[in-house]
Parts: sequence; C-alpha cells; structure tokens
Amino acid sequence: MSEFDFLNKSRSLLRQLNWYLFHIAVYLGANIFLVLYIYKDIGARWPLLLVVFTWAILIILHGLKINNRQLFRRDKKNYIIIKSLFRIGGLS
Repeated sequence: MSEFDFLNKSRSLLRQLNWYLFHIAVYLGANIFLVLYIYKDIGARWPLLLVVFTWAILIILHGLKINNRQLFRRDKKNYIIIKSLFRIGGLS
C-alpha cells in the first residue's frame, strides 16, 4: 500500500469515525429525552421503547460498518490503519 493510499484511507476513516461519534452523541441526547418522556406515563408510551432499542441496534451496525467487519471478519488494511491512527493519537 503506497503512502498516498494510506493517507486517503486514513482521512476517510477519520471522517467516518467523526460521523459515528456524532451519531452516538445525538443518540444519547435523544434517548435521554425519550426515556424521560416515556417515564412520565410508561403505561401508554411503552411502545416508544422500540425506537430506543432499534436505534441502539443501528448504532451497533454503524460501528461494525466503520470497522469493516462482516460476520466478525476484519479487513487487514483497515486494521493496520486503525492501529496506526490509535498509536499516533496516543490511545494504545
């Protein structure tokens, strides 16, 4: 893999990770509101919990897509990029 390809893939991966973090932040904010709203009258509003659980499943799928896992198999090139980005960022 050339250095140019590595930089382009790294830039693309960082952009995807930023959108994933934004997705998680919106999820947490919206779900705090939804849970408080449901808690006021749980008997009538319990079906809204389906939104919370469905959204959680979608976030998990979004994370798997970013990590490029398909049935728990990794793409070795993306794994190397993620590993090096964490090393550069001081997270490993």
